[in-house]
Amino acid sequence: MKIKNIASLIMITTIIFFLVVYISEGVGYTENKNLKKNILTKDAIERFEQDVKEKKELDLEEYMEEEKNYKNLYNRLGIYISNIIEKVFNKGMNKFIKEVNKISK
Repeated sequence: MKIKNIASLIMITTIIFFLVVYISEGVGYTENKNLKKNILTKDAIERFEQDVKEKKELDLEEYMEEEKNYKNLYNRLGIYISNIIEKVFNKGMNKFIKEVNKISK
């Protein structure tokens, strides 16, 4: 009985994760993020072209988009927790598969 509950929980969790990823892809979340990046790049190109027309002194750094630094305490904590979850999930799945193999023999 206990194995069935664990298996059900794992299956439901997997289905929920799949649905979240599937819906976010269907809604176009990733495409929207990339489109915003392209719009910022187009804006920088337009500023560059305008500066060329006005014969201003050009500096490449003015048109480059700054990369954000996400290395902070919360980021490291999130990665650490993610790694722990991954290890626990892998161990649990290995035990689950061994139990299923025992039952099926």
